[in-house]
Formats: sequence, structure tokens, C-alpha cells
Amino acid sequence: MKKVLLSLFFGATVLAAQAQLSLTPNPVVVDTVIPSSVEAIAHSTVKNMLPVVRTFRWERTIIQMTDGWTNAVCDKNQCYLPGVNSEEFVLGPNEEGLIDVHVYPNGISGSAIVEVKITDVNNANNTVTGTYYFNTAPVGVEDVKWQSLAVYPNPTEGFFTVSPNEAAAQVWVLDLLGRPLRQFNFEANQMYDIQDLAKGAYIVRLLDRSGETMITRLLNKI
Repeated sequence: MKKVLLSLFFGATVLAAQAQLSLTPNPVVVDTVIPSSVEAIAHSTVKNMLPVVRTFRWERTIIQMTDGWTNAVCDKNQCYLPGVNSEEFVLGPNEEGLIDVHVYPNGISGSAIVEVKITDVNNANNTVTGTYYFNTAPVGVEDVKWQSLAVYPNPTEGFFTVSPNEAAAQVWVLDLLGRPLRQFNFEANQMYDIQDLAKGAYIVRLLDRSGETMITRLLNKI
């Protein structure tokens, strides 16, 4: 009996000493954020290094972020709205899953530092924290002439408009996977109707007369 107990104790000690959770790469640095783009993404992968199924919870902390920027987290299950700060997900034995952080610059130059802490729901000591850094791309990387264009009101309950300009020809509304949902001809001071779309986040893309993208913006429908 003593030998059995000693074996069990030794096995548990070895298991506790082994790495149980990893997040790579860590930290993640994205220094090519284009202000006029809809988003920038910092990719990382979390791995359950145990031979058993585990439930994990991630928690987001915004250390610093430029006013006007928003950000959101995607885990192995789905991408969440910017207001979601914590969710749970399950990883099987030695399974990997993504933990990505998205920033939405909304036409503004800036930076952000975001931390995501991942913890085993049944073992608070089995945890890892990832740090994600974002910075605007160097001047000259993008054409900045359309950065002042805005989509508003944002959030919206069903109607939005776009800043007046002389170059725009079309307004597209897409889901977060880039699939077109609505297409409008651009008109100054026109209100575009998306009342029938579900609550959530959408991409608004403004195109010029040659079909080139002028801006993309994240629009939240409430």
C-alpha cells in the first residue's frame, strides 16, 4: 500500500512540475497598423499540454489604447464583440487553439497594449498571460487622404451615413468574414438602412468610381 501511495504521489508531483499550458508567440508585436484599414490582428496559439480535457477562461485587460480605437478577442470558438472581456473554451489533450487580438483603428493613428490571461478553470495555478502590442505603420506606408472619412452614428440602431466626399461611388456592408451583405450607391448625406441585420459588428467599405477601396470601418449595430 505504501508503494502504491508513493507512486501516486510521485506521479502527481511530476505532472505538476511539467508545463501544462503554453501560449506562442508571446509577446506579439504588430507595428504595421494602417489607420484606414478595418483591423489589425495579432495571432497567437494556446496549447493544453496535459493528456486530459481542460476548460480554460481568458480575460482581457487593456493596458493602454489610443482614444477612438477599439479591440476584441477571438478564441477557438468564435470572434467576440469589443465589449466582451472574458469567455470560456475547451481544449482536448494536447490540443491547440487560437487566441487572437484584433484592433480597429477607425482611421486614427495610435497604439495599444492588450493583455490576455488564460487560466485553467479547475486549477488557478495553470495559467499564462499573453501581451499584444500594436503600433501605427510608419508614415508613407499608406495613402492618408481618406483617413478623415467617418461612418456614423456608431454604434447605430439601424441607419448610418458616411462623411461627404466627391470620390465615393458605393457603400458596402460586410460581415466580419468579409462576405457582402448590403450594397448601396453613395449619395451625400444619405442614410443607409441596415435595420434588418442582426445586432453585432459589421464592416463598412467605401469604394471609389474605379472600384478601389477608399476606407473600411467597423460599425456596431445595437
